[in-house]
Amino acid sequence: MYVSRITTNYLNNSIISNINNNRDILLGMQEQFISGNKVNKPSDNPGAASGIMNTNTYLSKMETYLSNVKGAYEEASASDSVLDSIITKLQRAKDLATQGSQELNQSEQLQMLGTEIEEIMKSIAQLANTQYNSKYIYSGINTKTAAYSTADGEYIYQGETSTAEKDQRFIQIDDNMNISVSPLGKDLFGEYYTDPDNPDNKIATGALGDLGILRDAMMAEPPDYETVRESIDKLEDDVQHILTYRTELGNTMQTLTMMENKYEDLKISYTNQKSNLQDVDLVGLSSDLTYQQMVLQASLSIGQQMMQPSLLNYM
Repeated sequence: MYVSRITTNYLNNSIISNINNNRDILLGMQEQFISGNKVNKPSDNPGAASGIMNTNTYLSKMETYLSNVKGAYEEASASDSVLDSIITKLQRAKDLATQGSQELNQSEQLQMLGTEIEEIMKSIAQLANTQYNSKYIYSGINTKTAAYSTADGEYIYQGETSTAEKDQRFIQIDDNMNISVSPLGKDLFGEYYTDPDNPDNKIATGALGDLGILRDAMMAEPPDYETVRESIDKLEDDVQHILTYRTELGNTMQTLTMMENKYEDLKISYTNQKSNLQDVDLVGLSSDLTYQQMVLQASLSIGQQMMQPSLLNYM
């Protein structure tokens, strides 16, 4: 019969290995207790570490989109306020046109009305040059350039004029969703200036163009009452044009609100998922830590006894 013999070196190595193992477990628990994290390096739990990294990636993406959504909503809100003010001014201009369309008015009265129309044009151009976050919101991708120049009673659009998608300013709010919250000012408010190729002709488009024609008709000698009367319907069309865009902007703002709620919910979900993978139960860990300290002390005590020299060491 063969009897295997456990050597003293083998026994000592086993005891030391057991002590080191218990010590490593205790150190790992202490690190978790101090950091508050279950996983402090990938080797602690490769599966959980991978999940935490993925969750961090998703959270970072959500934060970016959420920031874009909030910024887009604030810009859209600023634009909506501008449009509301411009509509009010156009309605005032329409009232002035109605008042001035009566041929009983004297030239002096029409001159005064024309002066107020000019002030309305200046106010609209100033509103069209509104900035949000240091960007001119109606200048397309030319955000550092004011949408309109207003020299000598002429209102020239100097922002981006191309309607190509590549030349419009978009904000990304999802993986496959970009939106624009500010149209090109020229498409919304028009222009009014002297034709460089024909100084006797005016380039007049949109609300500013109709206001410029109305102003000139009121201030002409004699006043052009027919043009003043025609401007009433044109100004109403300008109001409706801006109202139509304002309605579209309102729909966009509703979409942005829904996206913000979506990302806030996702952020909570991913944060909870990360917490489940990473956060330590400090109460439970405190109990485990106490137990592991006792285990280590016991292994040290037993090891010390078993590793005492005896006559067997010399046989």
